[in-house]
Amino acid sequence: GYRPMAEQKRRFEEVFARTNDIEKAHEQIAVPEVAGHPTGGAVDVMIAGLDFGTGYCEFMAGTKLYYASDEISKAAKLNRLLLRQTMLKKGFVQYMAEWWHFSYGDKEWAFMTGKDEALYNQK
Repeated sequence: GYRPMAEQKRRFEEVFARTNDIEKAHEQIAVPEVAGHPTGGAVDVMIAGLDFGTGYCEFMAGTKLYYASDEISKAAKLNRLLLRQTMLKKGFVQYMAEWWHFSYGDKEWAFMTGKDEALYNQK
């Protein structure tokens, strides 16, 4: 899951240049100062061979990317549930706007678990 900060910044700036809106850009790539991937605390996960309703990082799919989307099949919903339950049992939290994105130890994880601080910070 680690992504160098320079790469995070490059990707964010690329999306921001297209949207000219921080919130819209953040929907596709996290603002570098809060991003989990540059900490090594965020991972993108899927189970090979299962239908999740969209492909990984298929941002043109809109709200189908959300974990609890009503726009996907029952089988895809069950597969997302299986993935989520598996990751939550191991202490990860899920970024609900991307069914594949989970965190452990980054700022998002700290916020969602009520911790005073993250285990890992951006470098």
